[in-house]
Amino acid sequence: MVANRCSCDLMMLKVETAKEVVQTLLSKMQALENKIRQSSALEEAKKKLKEIDKEVTSYTDYLAKRKPEKLKKDVRFTTKERTYL
Repeated sequence: MVANRCSCDLMMLKVETAKEVVQTLLSKMQALENKIRQSSALEEAKKKLKEIDKEVTSYTDYLAKRKPEKLKKDVRFTTKERTYL
């Protein structure tokens, strides 16, 4: 009877340990999934930022060609490639 009790206690300990390991692995997996989501969101934001930068650059080029004297008087702005005074 005592041997069965020890055996039962040992099995319960193994089950509890296995549950803890599984919980730890699940939490690590969820953390990795969150990082992946954040990474993909960051990539999407970078793509949108590049698109916006292209639009701004093309518009500033248009303004520079269209009315450079007015642009110099009214606005001062900088793009990555050029600075307009």
